[in-house]
Amino acid sequence: MASGKLVGKQEVVLVTRAECVEIVSQTLNLDKVHVIDYTIEATSDGAIGFLGEYFRLVITIEENLTEKKLYYFLKSLPMDREQRQVIERIGFFHKEVQLYSILLPKLKWNTGASKWRPNCYLSRYDLLIMEELGHLGYAHIPDRMEFTDKYVHETLKCLARMHASSLEFETNHCENTRIDSIFGSVLFESQINKKNNWFKAGLDAIQVYAERKSTFKDNPVVRDGKLMGIMEKVYELSEATRDFQNVLCHRDLWSKNIMFQFPALENEQLDYENPMHCLFVDFQICRYQPPAVDALLAIYFNTRRRQREENLEKYLEFYYDFLHQELNKYDIDVTNKVPWDEFQRCREHYMLLFLVLNSIFIPLTHLAPGQLNKLHKENPEEYHRICETDRSDFVLENMNLDAYYKEYVIESMEELLEHICTNYE
Repeated sequence: MASGKLVGKQEVVLVTRAECVEIVSQTLNLDKVHVIDYTIEATSDGAIGFLGEYFRLVITIEENLTEKKLYYFLKSLPMDREQRQVIERIGFFHKEVQLYSILLPKLKWNTGASKWRPNCYLSRYDLLIMEELGHLGYAHIPDRMEFTDKYVHETLKCLARMHASSLEFETNHCENTRIDSIFGSVLFESQINKKNNWFKAGLDAIQVYAERKSTFKDNPVVRDGKLMGIMEKVYELSEATRDFQNVLCHRDLWSKNIMFQFPALENEQLDYENPMHCLFVDFQICRYQPPAVDALLAIYFNTRRRQREENLEKYLEFYYDFLHQELNKYDIDVTNKVPWDEFQRCREHYMLLFLVLNSIFIPLTHLAPGQLNKLHKENPEEYHRICETDRSDFVLENMNLDAYYKEYVIESMEELLEHICTNYE
């Protein structure tokens, strides 16, 4: 008899047999299903996200007198008590559960080539169960592989699908009101939040880098203690606005929240040079903001500065043209909803937000593969200090140990500081 207990942690029961029956029923669109067995396993890479723990649910069923296995991705609240308390206090997990329960299902065209997110089959206060994308041919871009134009284009196409679905829903189903007027309770700011110590520790790390290492350390903005006050303008920039058209924004599209489909090679390896399609996961940061915010953040989180300097205009035009194409499916004119000149003004208005978030993300997202997971397992106290209290010395020490990491961190920090020292006093 299957118990739904987690392999290796026999005291933890995550899923019941009745829930497995419901999950399979939804998957196969059948009223009656026969569940033989089910197990919950750690993911193959043992990954632990800061905002949740990840597992694989395997359900064995009988179909036409034959046993068949169905695979699902399970995301739960962390079992680490301190981490769980942080997430419950800020509301990250509750937010994502509510999004999957009440808002995302209302957005159209999440099928076939138009699909932009995995299907969710169970949303509970403490867990989510959805399609296991690995068994559908999706994978992450390999660690530290260049995010080429092909990756950027697939990401922006998926983003345009998501944004077009949001605009269609607001235009045709919200009775002349805004999405955030109806779903404001689940679209609150969970990341750029003065209660979020993770975010504040990121701002502190930028300031320490600026004062100790930056080429701008003698600039009056840094020298005279003005830097933090300028960076804190992002709190206001994170809010929904009435100056621009808003859409449902993912706002957390770094490489591990994007899964790509790849052609298979003869040796059963994947052709990572040629991504064909992608889906987005992890919606706990979602906000109602202008589409340019999402497009620019996705580009900044995944590309190098030189790549942006050479290609940013082309990337934005590509996104905008594809948004136009997607909105045509709904008989919506992009020039009425998101005029190109408004899109460009929005880009300039939010530039500080892109650069600050990029400089907070990069020192954590570009660590050596598995480094944070290893630290969490071997030294939980240090892990929590880095995530929640002070990561400044940790960042500087890693810059001395890892040339790739150092190059990326310097690039993101210097771009931010150049922008601030040039445009603010």
